[in-house]
Amino acid sequence: MAPPQPLRLRHLHLPSLHPHYVPYTLASRVQEHLRREHLAFKDAAAHQDGGVSSRPPSPPPPALISFTPSPIFTLGRRQTAPLTRGELARLTAPLEIAPPPPFAGLRGAPAPTAAPALAPAPAQAQAQAQAHVPSQARARTAGQGTLPAPPSHPHPRVLASPRGGLTTYHGPGQVVLWPVIDLRAVGPEAAAAAAARLSCCAPAGLRGGGGGLTVRTYARLLETTTAAVLGRAFGLEAVTTEDPGVWVVRQPLLQRRQQQQLQQEGAGAEAEIGEAGSKELAKIAALGVHLRRHITALGTALNVALPGTDSRGDGGGNGSGDERTNPWSRFVACGLAGKGVTSVAGELARRARKHGPAAAAAATATVNAAGDLFRGGVELLDEMLLRQQRFGAEEARTREQAVADAWAEEFARGIGLEHDGRGSGAVERVGTEEVLGLMERLVRSAQEQGGKQAGHDEEGEGGADAAEHLGEELEYLDSIRRLLGVGA
Repeated sequence: MAPPQPLRLRHLHLPSLHPHYVPYTLASRVQEHLRREHLAFKDAAAHQDGGVSSRPPSPPPPALISFTPSPIFTLGRRQTAPLTRGELARLTAPLEIAPPPPFAGLRGAPAPTAAPALAPAPAQAQAQAQAHVPSQARARTAGQGTLPAPPSHPHPRVLASPRGGLTTYHGPGQVVLWPVIDLRAVGPEAAAAAAARLSCCAPAGLRGGGGGLTVRTYARLLETTTAAVLGRAFGLEAVTTEDPGVWVVRQPLLQRRQQQQLQQEGAGAEAEIGEAGSKELAKIAALGVHLRRHITALGTALNVALPGTDSRGDGGGNGSGDERTNPWSRFVACGLAGKGVTSVAGELARRARKHGPAAAAAATATVNAAGDLFRGGVELLDEMLLRQQRFGAEEARTREQAVADAWAEEFARGIGLEHDGRGSGAVERVGTEEVLGLMERLVRSAQEQGGKQAGHDEEGEGGADAAEHLGEELEYLDSIRRLLGVGA
């Protein structure tokens, strides 16, 4: 008899390439499908316990859905007051999404190099972007316009979400990570492993006893997984607070200016600054969890390379306050007034600027078409990703996918899954063809059922427009197949 296969985390990455990002409703359909598989197994096991002779099927493996969504604002359950016409119009106004710098991890692309000391002219920048795209990608996009692609101007969606909390944003430059696991199915050894990883920051009362994880321990696991990836892959120090999500500690704008003045006066960087030197937090990842009979949904959203804000109005090399290009300027993220929002690329560029003029030039020299994303920080991000060979960044199509692969490995360890010693990793990457086929089957099923929504409702007049959602999903699937050259 062949030995049993080790339990592995199935990672389904829903592909996207600018300007074709994953409709949030389509990702929700995939999530609901995986949850129903877990619930069906629970029902079958319950029938067997009740005396039914049929043997229940094997339990579904733990899964992770990752994707970069088209622009959307989601409203949590604490958002009890309906949006006013003005608020809705502000959120759904056209948002300029600039094409991201080509990811150097693309197969056949050259390794990233430092940004030039001066920003290149538009024509030169376009030629450089073209040179960074593999020849096969250029061939696929022939006849579709000159690379890089122009900015897109979608109208963001506004959807109600079953998570807690208030309003947040998801969109290009971000990776959304939704684990689908049975918290009760995490065995004693795996639960102990998870508890050990949480011991530094979670009181004993938050940890699951024996087998399984509590919802609070699971939420903390999502946070510590994200913080670990930020530390391991990018050298960023991330923290958790009483507010949900993952944060980075920043030096406030006033302190930076005072330090610069003191340095100019010869006082040095070690001079006392007083109360103005209190630390400032910026949110780099959001958190939201929903359970149904201990089966998880939603998860975390990590800002990889998108505009950000400072609580004091300082873009800090991470973005601007222009609502045309910066979605965070349209609302108070998660209702946390006075807190900034940042991204991995923004923090890397920010950190590089602190290490002298040469690093500053490399980190901030080139700005994308929207003026809100420092290419130097993105190139630093790419370089660090490609150093993580075990994450398979060289096989990813986008930097968001590479970050998702790193997160999947870290999360697998967090729930007690390890390499089996026979060459099999703790994560099984589901192929793009299989992922696209699943999404197409789910969309066809929804069409047959009259366009039933996947657990979300659209905010605004007329409620959910299921036909419009299905149309967007079908258009995305057709476009992404053509762009990736994947046959139907």
